[in-house]
Amino acid sequence: MERTVRELRGESCLELSDITPAKQQIISSRSFGRYVTSLPELEEAVSSYMSRAAEKLRRQQSVAATAYVYIRTNPHKDNEPQYGPGLMIGLPKPTDDTMRLVEAVLLGLRQIYREGFRYQKAGVMLSDITPAGIVQGELFTPDLLRSSSHAKLMATLDQVNLKMGRGALRLASDGVGQSWQMKRGNVSPGYMTKWSELAEVR
Repeated sequence: MERTVRELRGESCLELSDITPAKQQIISSRSFGRYVTSLPELEEAVSSYMSRAAEKLRRQQSVAATAYVYIRTNPHKDNEPQYGPGLMIGLPKPTDDTMRLVEAVLLGLRQIYREGFRYQKAGVMLSDITPAGIVQGELFTPDLLRSSSHAKLMATLDQVNLKMGRGALRLASDGVGQSWQMKRGNVSPGYMTKWSELAEVR
């Protein structure tokens, strides 16, 4: 109670251990609502997952130097062919740009994809994460204009999605129908986040 009173008076009482540290890895993955066999659908899923991971990266004001992408079949189906590759991709320079990150993991996905398998899950991971403010610039190949315009674009993307809801504005590579999405029939209602799902007392 004392700490609350002191905080209200403008005195900071927050201990260093109370501050949530920035994540050193950001992972975005889901099981599909049905088996996926085609590369275009896997590209939609991977692009969508990376868009979400990049949003989290910008939220903590960080950049990533490494991206990872993987796909896998259902390991519990012993009667089906199994395949579960992954690929680590080093980026030319640390970034939080969704378009650059999506481009990198899609190139990786095309290298590991194989026909003839029924894929159950895909995922991406960002690592080698550092604060955005301490990124070393490029001396001989300056990219300041593009970086500035893309930073503004990413800020606008985040602002629109924050105001209008996640996915209101997204890359075309994320897909439209997204029929591969996880089934959400058993998801609990969003009592605390959606007016339409607010609990009713009778």
